Amino acid sequence: MERSLATEGPRSGRGVGTIMARLDRPYPGKALHAAAATLLLMAAMLVMGFFVLEHRAADLRFREYTAQASFVDIRSLAQDPRSVGTGPVHTRGYAGDAVLTDAGQQVMVWATAASRRSGGPGDQILVLSNGNVPANSLVDVWGTSAGTIRLDAGGGTSITVLRAEYIEPVR
Repeated sequence: MERSLATEGPRSGRGVGTIMARLDRPYPGKALHAAAATLLLMAAMLVMGFFVLEHRAADLRFREYTAQASFVDIRSLAQDPRSVGTGPVHTRGYAGDAVLTDAGQQVMVWATAASRRSGGPGDQILVLSNGNVPANSLVDVWGTSAGTIRLDAGGGTSITVLRAEYIEPVR
């Protein structure tokens, strides 16, 4: 009976057959899995490192831009947009609903929430942005003056336009 087991060859399942199959090639495919896992881990680390560096570079650009900007109240900006010149300005106000156009988003920004409800034309500006503008919230806007546009065809009602580089909600 012992001879018949030895001549049958390896059996499937647990036991002698499994051990004999491993003697031909110990741990088949295990070295390939370790190398692939190592390469995948290295690629993931490179991608994460790229995103960290890009985020830091964007943060540095934001800090440099905001350091150059001078704070201007919306009321002053609405009354005389030429007084701020061509340099970057920083202002704060309440954003209305954003309107999506071909050139980006347009949003009205008021000096105070009370003036927003009354719709006073003297204390609001129009902000043009390529980013996401949080509607109905207090926002900080950094950008450059883009002059004024007429609101009606024949009259003298015009509004100051600010081309925004950065818009952030106030925390």
